[in-house]
Amino acid sequence: MEEVATQPSEEDSVPKDMTFHYIKSNFFRVIRVDGAYGGLSPHGDIHMAVYNQRQPIPVQTTNLITPDGKLGDESGKVAREGIVREVEVDINCSPVVARSIAKWLNEKADMAEKLATEGKVDG
Repeated sequence: MEEVATQPSEEDSVPKDMTFHYIKSNFFRVIRVDGAYGGLSPHGDIHMAVYNQRQPIPVQTTNLITPDGKLGDESGKVAREGIVREVEVDINCSPVVARSIAKWLNEKADMAEKLATEGKVDG
């Protein structure tokens, strides 16, 4: 009996699902984000640098020495004035990706607010 080759139907050639594997890069880390700064890149992509903010850590401190030779109170400090915004990472993405992330963030913010209102998480 001779075999007859058949073309797969369009329905057979479209996968029913797709599995994604999330693999952490060598530089993966968890960061805190308190804000973002950015705009448009020269290519029309969204540019966003995210930062955390905190009080400045002194560059230098001076402490008194007690009469018995122990470290005493701080007597001087060299530090920046104001608030430090430590830029953690710079993100560039297309407007399509930016809108997708914005939608996802809005959905998660709505969920978090709902759970906080219900007293299920600290808000």
